[in-house]
Amino acid sequence: MANQTEIQLLADYSFDGKNEAEIRGDWIEPLLRQLGYGLGTRHDVLRERSLALNPPARMVGSSRIEIDFVPTVFGHRMWIIEAKRPQTGDSLFSDQHLGQAWSYATDPRVAVPLIVLCDGTRIGIFDLAIPEWNVPVFDRPKAELPHHFDELFGWLGAPRVAERIRQLQMIHLRTALMAQVDLSALDRTIQEVTTMANEARPVVLKRREEIREQAREESQTRGQAAVDAAGIWGLTGHLNGPLFTTMADIDRAVELVERQAPQNRVREFDQFERASTPRGQDHPRMWFWLRVVRMGCAIELVDDESCGEHCRAAAMQAAIDHANTFTEDPLSAAAYRLQRMLGPLGWRLSANMMPGIEASAKTLLESLEVEEWLRLDGQFGATAKDQYVRAALLSPRAIQARVEPWDVETLTAFAYSVEKLLDLLPKPADMEHLQPAGDPWQESWLTGDPLRDVTAATLHALGARENRPATVALARELHAEYYS
Repeated sequence: MANQTEIQLLADYSFDGKNEAEIRGDWIEPLLRQLGYGLGTRHDVLRERSLALNPPARMVGSSRIEIDFVPTVFGHRMWIIEAKRPQTGDSLFSDQHLGQAWSYATDPRVAVPLIVLCDGTRIGIFDLAIPEWNVPVFDRPKAELPHHFDELFGWLGAPRVAERIRQLQMIHLRTALMAQVDLSALDRTIQEVTTMANEARPVVLKRREEIREQAREESQTRGQAAVDAAGIWGLTGHLNGPLFTTMADIDRAVELVERQAPQNRVREFDQFERASTPRGQDHPRMWFWLRVVRMGCAIELVDDESCGEHCRAAAMQAAIDHANTFTEDPLSAAAYRLQRMLGPLGWRLSANMMPGIEASAKTLLESLEVEEWLRLDGQFGATAKDQYVRAALLSPRAIQARVEPWDVETLTAFAYSVEKLLDLLPKPADMEHLQPAGDPWQESWLTGDPLRDVTAATLHALGARENRPATVALARELHAEYYS
């Protein structure tokens, strides 16, 4: 997004008394940043490149032309820019200035369709593909840059210039086609344009995925750094919901505990419960998926001299509770019953909001530059499907957070209300492919015992690892005693 203060400074900047090096550093460099080029982008700027021209065809008063900057879009040259100090009686758009820029821009080794000139008073853009190329297609006073920056960005902005040039070339192509008498030229044009588009498609698709992947990696790095800083507390905040967990989540939890000094590991492990207990409350509101991660982490830590016994006791109690559905803990049993209904409710609610979700996703796509949208999609997921999944996973958390007070009676009443709502909410047709894999609408949560099932699978996986003998022994023991 353009910085209006920076743009105003560019408009107010005086070229008078400045040499070309100062103008380049003080004015052109900031302008290019506002247009989306340079550091922190994928659009490099080629600086002060020299080109030895081949006389006599390219001779325009000098055998060597130096150009200030060549901005690129994903490495492809689109335009050049030259800034000139104003001189008495000198015109920015004189034959000399235009001729020098034209000589560089049209050289086959550069070959850009647009030239930009500025002398401190005017900014001009020239389209070299039209017969009257020396008449600017954009010509505005520099002092009015804030008022015309959006128009300038539409011409030269890194997200826009390629499309602008495509549109211009299509206009020129249409003119050429309308001047034809050879029908075969029309057919050849269709074939050639189709060939070009097909050649470009894999390149564009690869670049789109590269942008997404880079954004995804940056997001994951930031997320991992945040969890590193917050420890088990941060991991609990991330996992405490109807989100399927993995063995990697258990390994991450073990890593976070083990990085603590030995005397602090018990306290760090106990953050699972502290972090899931709302301020001022006495009981954790731990989703059952997080309970499995806590149990797995405890089993992995049983051979740790500083927290092993504490974790062994926690693992054994968790395995028992998960196997008998919290027979000895009515509050946790009531919470688990509610969660088993909230998970399916989240998918049902989200599916019934799909028209609104699709409209929201479309609005987001239309309001952002494509590259910006791709980065956002890589970071968080910006498609309608992504928003649908996000709503399905977040709404159960939000509903559970509204349960007050956190007691058996209230939880039971909430569960009853959710059960009635599930009976009333339709299951929109043709939505099953967007549900959790192999479990459309999460029906198994309503008819089975997902906590017991995932606990059994986790114990089996831990018992097969054989990298920590004490862990393997305990996992196999618990699986044999409570889940066989």
